[in-house]
Amino acid sequence: MSDGPPGRRPHYEIGDELLLYDASDKVFPARVRVLAESADLPRLVDREGGPGEGRRWPYVTHVKVLGAVDHSVAPTPHMLRIAMSQGGHRRLDEES
Repeated sequence: MSDGPPGRRPHYEIGDELLLYDASDKVFPARVRVLAESADLPRLVDREGGPGEGRRWPYVTHVKVLGAVDHSVAPTPHMLRIAMSQGGHRRLDEES
């Protein structure tokens, strides 16, 4: 997965579990585990994500998918009681 912005390496640690958020559908379709430290690889992001994406989201984090669901049944921020705002990561508590 790619992340950013430039100059701000994600703070994930190996072994962290993440929920991936699809901003267009406003759902969390997948849960993943971080396998390696994030690396600054904008050319890879451009090649895989499209021209210019490496400038926006230059860091690549290798992850393992732990589970994924169809968008039609994926949990929403409201279901998990998470307030969403652009450009940030959230830590979830046990209840979420």
